[in-house]
Amino acid sequence: MNKEEQKKTLAQRIVKFIEDNKTLSVVSVIVFIWMLCTIAFPFIMNRVFHDKDIRTNGPVGDFIGGTTAPWISMLCAFLTFVAFYVQYRANQLQKQELAKQQADSDKERVEARFFELLRLHKENVAAMSTWSRGGRVNGKACFPELLKEFANIYRVVFHYWNEEGKTKLPGHPAKLAFWILFFGISEEGQLFYRNRYLGYENRGRVRQIIKAFEVWSGGKSAEDWHIYEKELNLDIKVYRRFEGHSSQLGTYLRHLFQTAHYITTSKHDISVEDRYELMKILRAQLSVEEQMLLYYNAYAMYDKEWYQIFTKYRLIKNIHLPNIIPNFPSPKTVYAEDMIKLHLSTGRKLFEHQGNIIMEEMAWRVKNPVLAKKLEDDYRESIRKKNVSLLRV
Repeated sequence: MNKEEQKKTLAQRIVKFIEDNKTLSVVSVIVFIWMLCTIAFPFIMNRVFHDKDIRTNGPVGDFIGGTTAPWISMLCAFLTFVAFYVQYRANQLQKQELAKQQADSDKERVEARFFELLRLHKENVAAMSTWSRGGRVNGKACFPELLKEFANIYRVVFHYWNEEGKTKLPGHPAKLAFWILFFGISEEGQLFYRNRYLGYENRGRVRQIIKAFEVWSGGKSAEDWHIYEKELNLDIKVYRRFEGHSSQLGTYLRHLFQTAHYITTSKHDISVEDRYELMKILRAQLSVEEQMLLYYNAYAMYDKEWYQIFTKYRLIKNIHLPNIIPNFPSPKTVYAEDMIKLHLSTGRKLFEHQGNIIMEEMAWRVKNPVLAKKLEDDYRESIRKKNVSLLRV
């Protein structure tokens, strides 16, 4: 920074100080004028008595010195205080500027890394490939096919999971269904499933489910599948191999989680609003099918890890709720309380297609009257502050 820029910065600081401390500035000006008058007073008095013998002016000097000395001492103390206060304010402004520079630097670092992670995410999507009825598809076109495959798998697993007269397997069928989508029905995959469902009866049930997929995968003419095709709304002409997609989905899902986790939990000094804006950019890269597959994966295995990302930062806001697989828990049910709280506290929707939730809100208000009132009061206060800030602009 050259001398001219330093002078300009100093002048800007002085002007800002005067604007921020108008009362102190006025008092300082008054005191400065009074000080000039005090200094000029002896000369004025000397001019008045200039025609008299100078030896007779001693009492006048004693009078002036005796009356002005205390005030001059007080003035010196006041000016010393003003000097220290100005320095203090300058230090505060400097700290604020440094803090702002640090915040801007942190934001730039987070954004730089985020866009690098976003670039890698796009590369992961572009590298994906799978089969459809029309042949091999690549990139984002894979996700509708993966959703169809998972829907078929879940319907079959759910059918066997709830068979009458047989012991129910522990947990939710979504977990086994997603594992089959992920690992397939290979020997390694079956060993993995058996190790997860311990006990003779549990393993037997898992083996029964896997055998059903082996029949489907082998392309054999099984009467059961013709029944299931209508009963379970299956498409038995595709996905006959069930080899799994772990090599692609594993990379895709892990990297997507690391990107979202970095934005939401980074220790850099970046506001929640800025984090949310970055998450909006990430969400804009995800198709509806990607958001649905991400929800299925989160519900099946990693609900706690994705919870804040889904509720606070609304990563799956655009998920198409009417297209959720039958008998699969809907996000509107899983995140019902978060959906109501968000609407009461901000007026926003957790899901774009959540529809009218007045009845759900009324039922929740009855159970939580104090919290509901607090959320509404906070919402009104935030609107009031926003309107006041707009009026000041």
